[in-house]
This record gives sequence, C-alpha cells and structure tokens, in this order.
Amino acid sequence: MKYVAGKRTEKIPRLPLEGNLDLTYRCNNNCLHCWLRIAPNAPEKKAELTIDEIMRVVNEARALGCRRWIISGGEPMFRPDFAEIFDFVIGKSVSYTLNTNGALITPKIARLLTKKGVKLVALYGATAEVHDRITRNPGSFEATMRGMSYLKEAGAGFAVQIIPMKDSFHEYPAMVRLAESLSPSWRIGAAWLNLSACRDAGKNREIEAQRLDPPDAVEIDRPLPQFEEGDEDRTAAGCGPKTGEDRLFASCIGRRREFHVDPYGRMSFCCYIKDPALRFDLRKGSFADAWEKFIPSLADKVGGGEEYAKNCGACELREDCRWCPVFGYLEHGRYPAKVEYLCRIAKEARTFKDDWVKSHRRFYQIAGMTVQVESDLPIGGSTFHPKYREFEVRTPGEDRILIKHHFSLPDLEGKELGREVFRKGRIIVHKRPDVWIYLLLSTRPSPGDAYQAVIAFNNGFDRIRIFHRNDEAFRKGNLRTLSFLATDQVEKILSAAERMPEETPGFDLHSDKRRKVSDVLKCL
Repeated sequence: MKYVAGKRTEKIPRLPLEGNLDLTYRCNNNCLHCWLRIAPNAPEKKAELTIDEIMRVVNEARALGCRRWIISGGEPMFRPDFAEIFDFVIGKSVSYTLNTNGALITPKIARLLTKKGVKLVALYGATAEVHDRITRNPGSFEATMRGMSYLKEAGAGFAVQIIPMKDSFHEYPAMVRLAESLSPSWRIGAAWLNLSACRDAGKNREIEAQRLDPPDAVEIDRPLPQFEEGDEDRTAAGCGPKTGEDRLFASCIGRRREFHVDPYGRMSFCCYIKDPALRFDLRKGSFADAWEKFIPSLADKVGGGEEYAKNCGACELREDCRWCPVFGYLEHGRYPAKVEYLCRIAKEARTFKDDWVKSHRRFYQIAGMTVQVESDLPIGGSTFHPKYREFEVRTPGEDRILIKHHFSLPDLEGKELGREVFRKGRIIVHKRPDVWIYLLLSTRPSPGDAYQAVIAFNNGFDRIRIFHRNDEAFRKGNLRTLSFLATDQVEKILSAAERMPEETPGFDLHSDKRRKVSDVLKCL
C-alpha cells in the first residue's frame, strides 16, 4: 500500500476572498428596526457608485483573489440598474449571496436569480397587518409574497429570512410555519438589533423599542457551546479582541478574509464600521491600496484603554457575549463602551449553555480514546443501546473524537464544497483546505431529497459533524451506533478515505492517530 504524506497549511494567506457590497441604503420600506435605511430620494443618491465604478472595484478585487460577493442594501433592487450590476458581479464570482425584501422582484429579475447562489428574502410578520406595520409600507407583505411566487415560478431557489422583533414576536411560530410553506430553507436573520448608523436619537428609540427581551433573543438564536471547549479563543460573535489584547480590531483584521464596500465607495473590513476615519475612499485610490495598506494600518488605530480593560475586557461572560467594538460605537459613539443590553443577553446565554451541556452531550471511553457525542436534540437514557452504558464516563480524556449530530440537511445551493476527490456508489467526497465533505446519496433520490446524510470531517478525521435527513432514528432510540449510521455505511466511509488518490492533499494515511481514530470509528 502506498501512503500519502499530507501537507497541512497552518495559515491561509491574507487574501480578500469575500466582498460585501451595499448597492444603496435607499429602500422602498421604512422598517421600524432598520439601522441603515435612508429615504428613496435622499440627497445621498447622487453620491452612490456608478455601475462603471462598481465594475472597476469588482475587477480590482478579483485580481487580488475575491471569489464571492454578498450583495445587499438598503434594498439593492431599488437601483434601476440592479439587474446589470448583479449580472456583472456574479459573472466575476464563484458564488454569491443576495439580501432583499423581495417586494421589487419581477418575473424578469426572478429569471436572472435562477443563477446559482444564495437568495435571502426577508419576512417581518406572518400576516399583512403585522408585516406592514413593521415596514411602514402598506401592501409590502403582499408584494413580498408576490416576489417569492415569482422566484418559485422561475425555479430560483431562495431562503426565507425571518426578522423577529417586539411588534412581531407574538407571530413568531406562525412566521416559522409560513417560511416553511414558502421554501425548504429558512433562517433567523437577527435575534437582536444594533442601533442606527446615523446615531439619530429618535431612530434609536424606535430600534430599542423593538429589541426582544434577552430570554427570547437567546431562545430563538441558541448559543450552543463550542464543539470542543477551549478549542479557540473566540467570543459568541466570533469578533472582538483576544484576551489581554488592547488593540480592539487587531485580531479581527488579522483573521478576516473579507471586506465591505458601502454605496459611496468607502471600504473597510466590516459592514458595521461607519466611522469615516476607518473607511478608505476607493474613488481616491485603488482596491489594492485599501486592502494591502489601509486596512492593516487600522489594527493599531483603535485601543480599548481603561474603559475596555475595566468592563468588557475583564468580564467573565466575555466568551458568551455578542459584544464587539463596532456595537459599542453604534450604541455610545465609543468603541470600548459596553452595551448593557448585550450584557443581559450574555447572562442568559451562559445559563442556556450550562443547561444545554447537561442534556445534549455525552462522553464514552472506547479503545483508549474519548468519544464526545453532541446532539441538537436532548440525549435521553434510551437514546443509545444499553451496551454503551458501561463505556460512558463523566470526565473526557486527552485524546478525543468529537461527533456532533444535526437533524436537517444543510442547504448546499451556492455553497463552495471544494474539489470532488472521490465518487463510488452512493458516496461522493469533496475536499476543501481543512474539511472533507461526504455526501451520502439516498437509495431512492427525489427532488429535494437527494441525500441521506451530509458529513464533514476535519483533516484528522477526529472532528465530525453529521447532518441527518431527519430525526426519525434518533427519536426511536436504542441506537446501536454513536454515529446513528449503519455499520456498513461507516465502513464504506472509511474505505473511501483510504482510497483517496495520492495527489489529494491534507490526508495522511500514515498517521498513527488517524489509524487509531479509524479503528475507533469502526467500533461505533
């Protein structure tokens, strides 16, 4: 047998892989919670980038490596040249995401949106009464429903993005049911609301009035524990400085591979940055200047000082908090400032996570390794076959295999799965730099039901996420495998791994630990 010596890339080069482009902040709606919207005929309209300027930015970004765009607003379709801009941008991309309220979708635009990518259509209520009260635009609910029907007729897949807030929360279950009836895919857009970009006191009072109570915000956007505790030094938002770091944006800038361009050609590393001092004017310089010089220079520009050190920097709830310096700025005009509302959410999140671990995580000691099993659904006494009780332990060992179970298939449309490296029978394997993606085809595939499971492995095959088609097997209980997969399926998965071509990077068949992991997995 030949062995493959895999090369592991420790650090991805700092390339601008993903661009966020807001085409306009003008919008046909005037939502109670919106932090960006300006009036349809606002003077800022004249300052928006022209299509030629947008093309220049997109081309320059592509030359440096940009391969994916997120197009948003305001309402991006409010621009009469939206279709032309959209067609150009996605023509220069591997994938894209489009955020829209859906009300301006026409049959012609719907046909344009059949191009593969992620389309997120906002839903603000389950009824016209509530939806239109949120948007302050009579008829907006009907227009959004009509826009989604055009997408369906054209065969353009989309996801419904539910935006919950105080005035609509009583309809939240009905919003979920409506979203499920409209599309196979839906998601929560935002469980909490930040204050306005213009820092207008009246607008901020409107937004604050729509913020959910912290227990409700945590319940609908559940802050699940890290797959492996202590695995990374990161916060609930994935943002903010590292522990002990005073430079508030240094770590964020260092790890980001994305950027944001506002409607007026001002570029920074994050869409929430509204401070002109932290934005580069692309009309006065090149994209390369912004990415390679200006943005890195911002790492040393904003310090936390005493305010940060005494508050968020020293808070024991920091790991569970959604706070980021940008929210401090939007809330109080100071980057180091804490946000009391987020403090309250963090306390609720900590309690939720502690309770979740007790009912959703188990440890099993097998062949000298600990198998950590987590599930989106509670694990009960009858979930696994009684044979596993003698292997269950309370304290995990150092060598661990982590398996996490989800009970719906991910929406793979527009997702970059990587290079296909294996295909045989009902198994297809794709490879990304640090992830192996296994697609287990259904025995009798049908539209919308092509996969039995989607499994993501890390390079060491000891961090595993399994997305099951449904929760039927889990709810029946008495499972004879910790993977919820049949033994022959596990054998085929591991067999596929051993037959990877030699040129496939990142998989070391000669690794002692990899072989040990493989042996344990075969026992599951």
